[in-house]
Amino acid sequence: MILKQILDKIEEYQNITIFRHVRPDGDAYGSQIGLKHIILENFPDKKIKCLGEGSNIFEKLLDPMDTEVSDEFIASSLAIVLDTPNESRVDDNRYKLAKESIKIDHHIKVDEFANIEWIDTTSIATSQLVTELAYYLELKLNKRAAEALYLGIVTDSGRFLFSNVSIKTFEMVTFLLNYEVDLNKIYSTLYTQKENEVRFRGYCQLNFNITPHGVAYMKIGKDKIDEFHITPSHAAGIVNVLSNIDDCEIHVHFAEDYDGRIRTEFRSKRIPVNLIASKYGGGGHALASGAVLNNWEEVDHVLRDLDELCKRGDM
Repeated sequence: MILKQILDKIEEYQNITIFRHVRPDGDAYGSQIGLKHIILENFPDKKIKCLGEGSNIFEKLLDPMDTEVSDEFIASSLAIVLDTPNESRVDDNRYKLAKESIKIDHHIKVDEFANIEWIDTTSIATSQLVTELAYYLELKLNKRAAEALYLGIVTDSGRFLFSNVSIKTFEMVTFLLNYEVDLNKIYSTLYTQKENEVRFRGYCQLNFNITPHGVAYMKIGKDKIDEFHITPSHAAGIVNVLSNIDDCEIHVHFAEDYDGRIRTEFRSKRIPVNLIASKYGGGGHALASGAVLNNWEEVDHVLRDLDELCKRGDM
């Protein structure tokens, strides 16, 4: 059984490094911190390091990332890579230095790059899979692990609104809630908005465009990012402000980053968009994907591809 294989490897190693994808969302960050605390609760003498860029919002709720982790430590460790289907999107490619590696993911498989891979595309979140690891192997849990994993599940499920939320999702959430998860703290931190962010959402709702066959989109240049005092990641990340437009199957946000590249978030009601994201160097789920484009000319190519997708109505 794959879960027992994973546990056997965790037991075998004194040093463990936990990685995830670049530009972490709640599931990537939450699964990473959640797994760290599950391991420490059950094996307190092990040394666990979480690697990758930090997150201002998630660090308000969860542990920060570990910094200054040496190559020597990683080379002596078991690397566990979470929530990352593409080898190129692992945040810190030093995971390749590790003696052995494990991948736990819920995305459609892209690259095979670990010694042991547990991929379950029916799961709403990698945090759900990490919860299952603890649940089915009867591992001890604590409040810090439960809050991290709950955060991962609630963000990747769109607060339990997305179509692949399942009975198992709610069973795992019920299990986590036994550990006094502070729901008010999580929701207030995640969803409280600053005035400039609210005004930016209004700007998007007033200024979006629609292609001939039903792709709603926003192009957000550096001028608007500066005007509203927001980050490119925030500008791209609120793509769901366009989610409920009638007769629009797909919605996309394009936000110009500081280096001139374009952060792109794809969302869809029913037509898979992950292949378009992959075509342009990104990836993700069938109905929720992301990419980083090189320039605004490439944005226009993406819009043409998406509009053609809507025209065909590919399922």
